Amino acid sequence: MLKVALIGAGNLGSHLFKTWCHHSDVQLTQWLNRSSTQSNREGISIIQSLSQIREADVYHLAIPDREITSVSMNLPADGMAVHSSGTVSMGDLKNKGDKGILYPLQTLTKSEEIEFQSIPFFLETNNETSHLKALADSLSPKQHWMSSEQRLQLHMAAVYVNNFSNHFYQIASEICEKNNIPFEVMLPLIDETARKVHKMAPSSAQTGPARRNDSTVIEKHLKHIENPEHREIYRILSHAIQKQFNDKL
Repeated sequence: MLKVALIGAGNLGSHLFKTWCHHSDVQLTQWLNRSSTQSNREGISIIQSLSQIREADVYHLAIPDREITSVSMNLPADGMAVHSSGTVSMGDLKNKGDKGILYPLQTLTKSEEIEFQSIPFFLETNNETSHLKALADSLSPKQHWMSSEQRLQLHMAAVYVNNFSNHFYQIASEICEKNNIPFEVMLPLIDETARKVHKMAPSSAQTGPARRNDSTVIEKHLKHIENPEHREIYRILSHAIQKQFNDKL
């Protein structure tokens, strides 16, 4: 059985704890959770300091990117250090043992249940005989080996797909609220937009005034957008879509 010490209690760390604390192939020995006042949970030792970490097969760092290097430097000499960042390279792990990356491509929130089995994980290690594959097997069968440079590009693509699109939902929500329109009326449109890219390329699914090169509608929208930052976002994106499809208009 793989002995794992989990470091971090954010969105990812909290979900990993729920998954590993009763897993038949993983023995979660400790959980570094500074926000907890408990010393024990689900039979797992809850610790408050890195100095309390005991030796384990794997030290999983579910912590902010900026802390990965410094924390890895202070791990016990034995055991493998694994992080789950999309942008931190394997070379930034400074522990003395094996090193690995186990990056889940999914947005996570503590309050929302998640099925790791459906999430793709992206793996990298300095030692193919390390514990990384076994650790990945405890979470999901959807595994892909990927270099640090590829993973950085993947993370950038994910920011567009998830973080930026959610910001657009927020802008739309503000417009709706200001004009006494329930945001819920947008949900079928959001769902259909996502559904279509399961069946066709995003370029084929593109619709709207910029795709049609309808400058009259675009200008009308721009005149009615009060927030200057939102107006600039609308202008830049409309121009990008028009440029992409210019030769097809």
